[in-house]
Amino acid sequence: MQLDIMTEERLAVSAFGALGGIVYLVIAVRCSDQTTDAPSRYGVAGVGLATAVLVMLRAISPIIGYSILCLAMVAVYLADLVQEERAQRRRVASLAPRPPVPALPMVWIVVAALSTLMLLPYALSGVERVAAALTGVCALAMAAIALRVASAPTQLVGCDPQTESIKEHSSRAVRAGLACVLAVGIVFVFTGFVNDTLPAVTPFERALNSASFFLWLSLLICVAWYVLRVSRPHPAATQ
Repeated sequence: MQLDIMTEERLAVSAFGALGGIVYLVIAVRCSDQTTDAPSRYGVAGVGLATAVLVMLRAISPIIGYSILCLAMVAVYLADLVQEERAQRRRVASLAPRPPVPALPMVWIVVAALSTLMLLPYALSGVERVAAALTGVCALAMAAIALRVASAPTQLVGCDPQTESIKEHSSRAVRAGLACVLAVGIVFVFTGFVNDTLPAVTPFERALNSASFFLWLSLLICVAWYVLRVSRPHPAATQ
């Protein structure tokens, strides 16, 4: 039974790595004329395909392969963020005073960062310690990216500042929210993977996996609701 679970996880991680590698390879080819975008996509494609092969050949465990894929995904986010930061600044204007980070997105970021605490039992017990550390780094990096995105100044370039401000606010909320959802999702999938491979799972470990799932689902619903709210073209949406 344990062997069957390991085989299923190996196949799942390999398939995920291969699919991700192919998708990023296609994206890299399509944006090959944009030298700032293509290299990071080629890199992730190579990591995904290599990880798929290594996991299938049993050179690395499925959970280590999963952690490597998470790191590659975070690397793309970081590359995009650095590219955006280095890009020529557009005209920046603020129609009304606002906090550095809106209240609800700040809650998402804190939740995403705190979700890494669910990895401590696995790291401290020595069960997949390296994978737990890598997963924690990925989740914290995604939370940091979300914080940077959410705190970015409003950037307007058109002739309709009010409409453009709503769209820009919504876009920022989408990017920050998805980064937080991914951060918690990384933790949720990790706990599920490790629990399936353990000879015996304690009630606390089961509770951690269930809690991470409900946290991820609640965060996803909250982000979706907020994005729909700020996308509505009325003054309350920009507060």
